[in-house]
Amino acid sequence: MYSKRYFYVLTGLSFTILFVFSACTKTEQEPQTQESAYTAETGSKTEMAAWNKVCPICGDEVDPDLETVTHEGKVYGFGCAGCPQKFDKDPENFVNNLSADGSEFIGG
Repeated sequence: MYSKRYFYVLTGLSFTILFVFSACTKTEQEPQTQESAYTAETGSKTEMAAWNKVCPICGDEVDPDLETVTHEGKVYGFGCAGCPQKFDKDPENFVNNLSADGSEFIGG
């Protein structure tokens, strides 16, 4: 009786922890200059700095060593290594998470 209960509790905790840490984790990657940005529309590198101060995905402060993405003429910086890929999948869903000047995370 207790073993089933513990199994379900531990399984639930494991999935919760896995979900939380996989949502936005910082990982080691090859350093990239802040001036280099990946342009999603053309697949090319550009020489521009991110305009935003906080990540449109997770709300963390932008890490200048991470990849940036250009969308509709703006270069977006991110707080975690996995965020640029999430942004590329649905940029319109995330651009509204930032204040007009890119200094505050206002999304949910």
